[in-house]
Amino acid sequence: MLVLVGLWARFGMIISPVRANLGEKYLRTGDDYLVQKKYISADLAYRKVLLLVPGDKEASKRRELVKLASNDVTKLRTFLNEKSAYNQLNLLEATESVPQDEVDAVKYSRELIERGEFQLAAIPAKTATEMDKTYRDAWLYLGIAHLKTAQFTEMPHEMRNKYLAEARRALEAAKNLDASYEPTISYLAMVDKSV
Repeated sequence: MLVLVGLWARFGMIISPVRANLGEKYLRTGDDYLVQKKYISADLAYRKVLLLVPGDKEASKRRELVKLASNDVTKLRTFLNEKSAYNQLNLLEATESVPQDEVDAVKYSRELIERGEFQLAAIPAKTATEMDKTYRDAWLYLGIAHLKTAQFTEMPHEMRNKYLAEARRALEAAKNLDASYEPTISYLAMVDKSV
């Protein structure tokens, strides 16, 4: 029995560095996913780290960041800077710059949607709604950004439902401003189909 315990201890000493190296690989993989805003894949990679290296502080912190960023993409700023993900960081900073007017803000939101940056597209659209609460297109593009985020961003189900609710709220505001505008009606129907 003592021989078995001794062999098991030696095996543990040999396998521990292998587990740590594999954990580092999964941490890097999770970071790559997080830069891409693939929240479920990132979280899964960080969970693998914690299975291999229980109590790993970096993996635990990253899992918390995944939760925060899926709700608010601006929470990734420090992480993107640390990872030298300058393209994503520049996009984030550009979305937060104050536009000249609500029309420019909506135009930038539309451009971001066309680029597939749905979560970021909500930032200038929201700014446009704050600049002019009666600007239909500001509410429309805020709704579209939230709807597309829910449809195409990899995230937990509860976050998806939050974005769908936000899409509905914004699109209803657009509809209240112009009840007959066809794009608003079409996007509201898409929200209903996505629920």
